[in-house]
Order: sequence, then C-alpha cells, then structure tokens
Amino acid sequence: MISTTPAQETLFPRSWRSQSPLLSGESLDERSLGAGSEEKIAWTHEEVVMLHGILFDTCVEQLGDPETPLGEVIDCLRWIFSEPHRETEAFSFSTTLKLYQRPHGRRVREAIRVGLKRYLSERLARYPAWVAEAFWSDPDRFAEELERNPQWINERVRRVAHDGDLFAA
Repeated sequence: MISTTPAQETLFPRSWRSQSPLLSGESLDERSLGAGSEEKIAWTHEEVVMLHGILFDTCVEQLGDPETPLGEVIDCLRWIFSEPHRETEAFSFSTTLKLYQRPHGRRVREAIRVGLKRYLSERLARYPAWVAEAFWSDPDRFAEELERNPQWINERVRRVAHDGDLFAA
C-alpha cells in the first residue's frame, strides 16, 4: 500500500507545527544599532524563545517546500542531526525544541530518521539520476560540493545537456 502522506509530514507531523508570531506578520521592536555601536542588545526571554521558534518554523517550512534547494535541505538536516556535544548550545536543535515547547530532540530525530530515506528519495527523484547516485554514494562530499558552489547541480546539468554525458553507455 502506497502512502499518500507527503514526505514532509513524515519528518514533522502536524502536531509539531506552529507558526511563530513573526512569520504570521507581527513585528518586533527590531533593536537595530548603528554599524559602529558597541552597545549590547538586551533580549528578553520571550524574544529569544521567539527566535528559536522562527528557526524551527523556517526549518520545517524549508523541509516541507519541494522548491527548497538541496543545499538548504541539507543545512536543515545538519542542524537537526548535529553532534551530540552541541545539544546544550544556544540555538541547537534540542535547545530550540525545549524553548519552543516541542517534544524532546531524541524523539523528534527518531521520527525524522524513520521517514528520512523516503523523504530524501522523493526530493532527489526530481533531479537526474546522477544527482541521487552522487548523494547516496557520498552525502558529505555532495553537501560540500553544494556548499562550495550552490549552482553545482545546475551547471553540471547544463554541461551534460550541451556536451552530452561522457560517462553514459
């Protein structure tokens, strides 16, 4: 039986979603200072929590939008699956979930892990087969290529279209 549930819902079930006030159009006192100012910005607890919420909501949005570039999807997944020693740092995935009153990071990561292969396969299916092959053979190198040159895939697709695939049978 084929599931009709979009892959992003496998990653972030609807019960974990909630828009932060800034994404819904409300505005904050921006507290911007001049370029030369050494003055510290005093953030309230509520503003820090809201920033964590914006980070979480942005990640959910990017993972749920099929038009999000692969590089940004990989950035979100790196944030979610960051090293365990970073769990308590400000704006880590776990800290964000705690402040944004979401389930514990381990639970969310496990839920994401369950649907991740299907989600990534669906995302990669939109691209030529070599993109998925490159990703699955060495995800770290793939991410590094995109980080180094966000247009790497587009450039290679244009080159193959123009010159033909030298490695095709």
